[in-house]
Amino acid sequence: MITKTLLSNMSEKESKLAYQQIKKKKDIQLLASNGVESGVFIDDTALHPFNLIIGFASNLGKTCTGVFGEKNFSFPSDTHPILTRLWIDCREQTDIKFHINSSGQYYGLSNDDEEQLDEKLLIVLLHCSDFIQLSLYDGRLPVRKVSHLFTTSNQAIEKINTIGLSMLNQQFPGLSEYLCQLEGEENDDQ
Repeated sequence: MITKTLLSNMSEKESKLAYQQIKKKKDIQLLASNGVESGVFIDDTALHPFNLIIGFASNLGKTCTGVFGEKNFSFPSDTHPILTRLWIDCREQTDIKFHINSSGQYYGLSNDDEEQLDEKLLIVLLHCSDFIQLSLYDGRLPVRKVSHLFTTSNQAIEKINTIGLSMLNQQFPGLSEYLCQLEGEENDDQ
């Protein structure tokens, strides 16, 4: 569920995207987490349950947040949770755009960025019972900086999950072990 907390302090661009998603029923996704709560809204559907990991790096720093095994997290766990809100604009299937608000800073990320090369990196892994989605922006690449994969194929789900977790673990060393701990805590609670 997307709560008021996850929607606080939206930029003007984000407000326009929300209007397009809700009122105009455009193909726009909202994924958000602050380490305490998380939400995913695809088209006009709020997803639950889901695993979501949003990893973002810029010249201002790195943040990794989401929900795994129904436990919200911010990694590393000793960092102050940061609200990270991602809008995935899929209206033009051949030109996916990402709009991210992290720590109150808005970034528009696409293949046609004005900057030649930048240090921004976005890795997002969304896994539900029916599908998996891996979204990537790598500003260090000279062209084709955006990749967005979605599948319902069980064989591909496992492979994409492995690729996504490997990429996230490279950028956030120790994340895989941390997620295993969260998963273990969930099993202990049952």
